[in-house]
Amino acid sequence: MDNDSFFLVQYRNGKATEIGIQRELSKVASIKLFGLDMFNTTAECIIDSLMKKDNVICNEKDLQLGTEYIFPKIGVRLWRERAFHPKLLKDPLYMEEMQAVLEDEYQYQYFQMVTIIG
Repeated sequence: MDNDSFFLVQYRNGKATEIGIQRELSKVASIKLFGLDMFNTTAECIIDSLMKKDNVICNEKDLQLGTEYIFPKIGVRLWRERAFHPKLLKDPLYMEEMQAVLEDEYQYQYFQMVTIIG
């Protein structure tokens, strides 16, 4: 770990069972899975593409607004701190609550962590 990026490794019984890659690492390395740039492709596109290869487990009923996605057969977990989808811009309550920070919300169209699980 340094000030800009890190790997998160989880061990079980002395063996690495998960390796997570944080978004900042994409500034110095290309992080791709099945040809997709995992940090510069929208979450929606990544989810749609990976769902063709595996079933998804999501923490929300609305797949576009989830924050954690697990693809058990291919061994991938995707995470973002908050969900953002352009459809939220049509919700007047959302627009009222988020007006001051709306520009920052666009970053949540992308994942912040990709973890390979075994």
